[in-house]
Amino acid sequence: MVTFHVGNKKGKSLDGLVDILKELWTEKSFDKEKEENKIQNPLKREVFVIVRDNGKLIGLGKVVTIGFVSCITRFVISKEYRGKGLGKKLLSRLIGAAKKRSCKFMVLTSAGYRKHAHKFYEMNGFSRIYLLFFRFL
Repeated sequence: MVTFHVGNKKGKSLDGLVDILKELWTEKSFDKEKEENKIQNPLKREVFVIVRDNGKLIGLGKVVTIGFVSCITRFVISKEYRGKGLGKKLLSRLIGAAKKRSCKFMVLTSAGYRKHAHKFYEMNGFSRIYLLFFRFL
């Protein structure tokens, strides 16, 4: 049974988190403890939504709100679970979290090579409007 939870219950395992994140950023390395701590202790402006199938971590979403703007900074459903409507449900929960915080619009970024993700976002009401330049610090 697939479930969606805002935040992570204390003591609930986040096994598989790094594997999920690597599906988003294959070239980046992740510190498991640091990533788990971000979810267990979010900032006030952050909302994490955890997706599980019978306890197994299969997806993750994060929205950050700043004033009336919300930004999806993480959004992934594990490859073997895609195409089953879970991404749409995850997106709906992130949008709901932003609306609860009185946000007026939502933005997100996506790597240029993630064409399937771009199509998904466009099918769910997002529009390409700007060119974004990015730099790791």
